[in-house]
Amino acid sequence: MAVLLGGRYLFGMTLREQWNGRLRPTLRDLMYGGGAALALFALFLGGMAATGYGRVAWEPNWAGHGANLFSNLYEESLARGLLLQVTRRIGGNLFCIVWTALVFGSMHPFGWYALGIVLTTWILAWVFLRAGSLWAGYILHQGLDFFMDSLLH
Repeated sequence: MAVLLGGRYLFGMTLREQWNGRLRPTLRDLMYGGGAALALFALFLGGMAATGYGRVAWEPNWAGHGANLFSNLYEESLARGLLLQVTRRIGGNLFCIVWTALVFGSMHPFGWYALGIVLTTWILAWVFLRAGSLWAGYILHQGLDFFMDSLLH
């Protein structure tokens, strides 16, 4: 809520503008977000198979997934809803994608994991801009966290 109010009162952005136009999720959001999540997960599995790093096992953490429902909405509201939209006003789409990827990646642990976050953030931003809604990015984020937390160890 603080992020949405900050966007409204600090930057004069409406809620609709922060959410990139649509406040309700649509099938288009599911197609873009879910499709990108499946594609990225397949890429991660391919990388694991090629390097022999990690293992795949079904070990869902339902409490963690429940917490992700809220934390991912907050992260998407902050990174794509506010930061991306503000930087988009300043420098256009390419600038906002690169800038939010660097900022969002720096909020996570450094090393190869952070590099993966930066690359994934580029895709999150593209999906957000292409689908025209924050919901697509949220679905992608939620899908990736579910796959990563439940299957990859």
